[in-house]
Amino acid sequence: MATPKPLSDLIDRARELANMETQSGAADFVTDVEITRHLNAGLAALYNQLVGARGEEYYARSNAIAMATGTDTYDLPGDFFQMIGVLLYDGSTYYQPPIWQYKETAQLKQLGVSGQIVPSALRYRVIGRERPEPHAGYNDRIKVLPGAKTGWTLTIDYLPCAPVLSLGTDTFDGVSGWEEHACLSAAIKMLAKEQTDATPLLTERAILDEQIQRMAGSRNADRPGYISDTKRDWSSLYFFQDNNWNR
Repeated sequence: MATPKPLSDLIDRARELANMETQSGAADFVTDVEITRHLNAGLAALYNQLVGARGEEYYARSNAIAMATGTDTYDLPGDFFQMIGVLLYDGSTYYQPPIWQYKETAQLKQLGVSGQIVPSALRYRVIGRERPEPHAGYNDRIKVLPGAKTGWTLTIDYLPCAPVLSLGTDTFDGVSGWEEHACLSAAIKMLAKEQTDATPLLTERAILDEQIQRMAGSRNADRPGYISDTKRDWSSLYFFQDNNWNR
């Protein structure tokens, strides 16, 4: 397993690549604070590239939400970025609720009014952020319809936002040494400020970029690609008892 690199090491590496290894003399006009900004921009770009390798789920996290009767909206984690999946547990059975569509709103709300709040009927949707108090943080929320009951648990698998490094001890996991991509990006910007040709670093970053694109989608390389039966018209779970859906 690759060891996450601390910000201090990333700054040193960016300076090394730009041949600005000291903070005095000609290199003094590029401060560590400026390099940190460049690194965070580069790490965010790398992070987005890795999470874009759908099905591999780099950086995925889980969070369990205890539900309560009469409450249909819950805060998502403060670092929430994208939803991967949702699982409902009512104390005895697991369900995978689908997303509710806006055209279903009235029908689902009516189920709640009628008291027909059962696990199999639950639908969810990620909704916008809300800032209830001037000094409170923004939070994405998840809304469930027709409602929930005390004792139910909603477990979400999600992708967090890209981390922002500020302290020298803050770390970033480049998975396979790919944090070098961000260091190269920072060094290129440093050389641009110095008005120095950065062509060698641009070439090196392009090679690494191609490697990441080629390898990031092969995290589970022992399994081939597959399709899903989205119609769910198999007559059983056994492959030899299908309903001729693909013929």
